[in-house]
Amino acid sequence: MTKRLRENENPDLFARSQTKKRRSISTVPEDGADTSTSLPLPEKMPQPIISNVVSTFKSSNGERKLNLLRFSQVYGFEFQPSRFAACSIRIRDVKSQARSTALAFTSGKFVITGCRSEQESLLCSRRYIYMLNRLGEKLSFRGFVTQNIVSSVNIGHPLQLHLMQRDNTCEMAWEQRKFPGLVWRDQQSKLVLLCFRSGRIVITGAKSRKQIDLQWPRLFKIIWAYIDTEESATKCSRDYAAKLRRDEERQPFELESMF
Repeated sequence: MTKRLRENENPDLFARSQTKKRRSISTVPEDGADTSTSLPLPEKMPQPIISNVVSTFKSSNGERKLNLLRFSQVYGFEFQPSRFAACSIRIRDVKSQARSTALAFTSGKFVITGCRSEQESLLCSRRYIYMLNRLGEKLSFRGFVTQNIVSSVNIGHPLQLHLMQRDNTCEMAWEQRKFPGLVWRDQQSKLVLLCFRSGRIVITGAKSRKQIDLQWPRLFKIIWAYIDTEESATKCSRDYAAKLRRDEERQPFELESMF
């Protein structure tokens, strides 16, 4: 009776309220339903940028070991045997403002870090040999090898790390209480990826830039399938972990297999 009276008093207002009610009911998702929809692949794929190149080489000095104590007073050299067994050498290119650091050991082995490309690492390695030869050493350059290349990329969308870990338990590990990033050890390419909630990805374990360029398109397609398209999705790892814990308390039996 009341419903008929309201409809007779103001039919336009009654019709608007009914349509609004239908919309609100239709937009409420069912329990356990996944409301996220995957976006199509972008036309221009973001490319990883190299942030560090680690390389090693040896200096043939016969059977005589390097005397690192004589370099401790030279500007740019730092050697403290009580703390670390290697001598730290730092140089900076005046033109490109590139910085690099070398660790020289008494056995004649050098470790070069801080370079942004393989060519820059090779050039800096030869510069270190030239510097030591000017100080009185008789060293030669041999056995240059690139050990590791670290690069990073930002895809611009938050990632659903719990779904990535659930679907790929053999290669991916995510312990949110210890480390906010998901560790992905790809068995095909032998690369290690650190995926964060904000969409930033760190790639390590590569031996050359060519290896990254060949494997990145395949890895990007896998990662793109787990982006979070919700409007209220947060990029903060702490808020994301707190939300998962709240969902786990509400539905403990459904989320138990996820972790």
